[in-house]
Amino acid sequence: MPVVETLTSKVNLSRERLEEISQRSQITGERVRDFSLSRAYGLGAVALSGIADVGERVPLMGERAGGLRERAASWQKAGQAVVGPPIADYDDLNVKQVSEALEGLNEYELEKVRRYEVANKDRVTVLRAIDSLLG
Repeated sequence: MPVVETLTSKVNLSRERLEEISQRSQITGERVRDFSLSRAYGLGAVALSGIADVGERVPLMGERAGGLRERAASWQKAGQAVVGPPIADYDDLNVKQVSEALEGLNEYELEKVRRYEVANKDRVTVLRAIDSLLG
């Protein structure tokens, strides 16, 4: 009987370890995706701005430069949104609403909210709620 209990215990530990590895892999994948998207949008915005600069100096292209600048600004904003909090309309939410919205976020998403909160409103109550969920 002790052999069966020992094996059962090892199987359970292996299962828990695999689940932990799976969660960490997902979080790492999300970090890589967000970083890549943010960089891609940023680089695209820089390229479009450069093209707009050149276009303003070329006859018949100057008219399109404004549209390119608008698209560059939109890409820049999209890149910033990727690294922002994963909660819609975050800046318009009060502490209670943010705390409720935190439920169900994974570790990486909570870290994103925390970084954004510290850089912007830095509300102690929100930070405590995040830290509590991160455990």
